[in-house]
Amino acid sequence: MIKSGNKVRWVSAAGTLEGTVKSIKEGKNAAGDMIPWVTISYSTDMNPRGCTAWFAATDSNLKMMKLEVLENKMLTRIAEFVSLLALFAVAYMAMVVF
Repeated sequence: MIKSGNKVRWVSAAGTLEGTVKSIKEGKNAAGDMIPWVTISYSTDMNPRGCTAWFAATDSNLKMMKLEVLENKMLTRIAEFVSLLALFAVAYMAMVVF
């Protein structure tokens, strides 16, 4: 789940973009239903000073946009790396002892 402050990547008509979630607020859509809306700030080559994207954060919309949280992936990779280091340390210790 996305939250304010997350670094995210998504696919749009402008290509694949990366930005930072600034806020998530509840608001009505065209049908009058209350749904979450996300505000993301990002910059592009054409506008390095920054842009803002605002769109519905429904599950179907986020899936269509292929929105992914980048920070969580980095933490997962770090955890996998630390686990791998621990495995190598155990294997090394086993070789030294025997």
